[in-house]
Amino acid sequence: MPWTSFGAFLLISTNPRAFLRPLSPAAAADRVTDWLAAPAARHDIRGGLVPDATLAMLTALAIEHGLTLHCADPNFARFTELRWQNPLRGTTL
Repeated sequence: MPWTSFGAFLLISTNPRAFLRPLSPAAAADRVTDWLAAPAARHDIRGGLVPDATLAMLTALAIEHGLTLHCADPNFARFTELRWQNPLRGTTL
């Protein structure tokens, strides 16, 4: 789960212009804590796996929305359903 999603959830769910009865900051934070405690969120990602997990999430989003992922890592060539471009070469693969 990307941290930006948590921030967006906190921003929107506590905003009185978005909801007639917005969540309190404490209730919204409790909800995020519950999501982080869910079994699906526990992958023991740390250290060098953090950027890999972020890129995996971005890859999935790019595939889902038919977007081009820009990354110089040639390992993305193995994802045949992903359009990616190496910004150092300038060609879409």
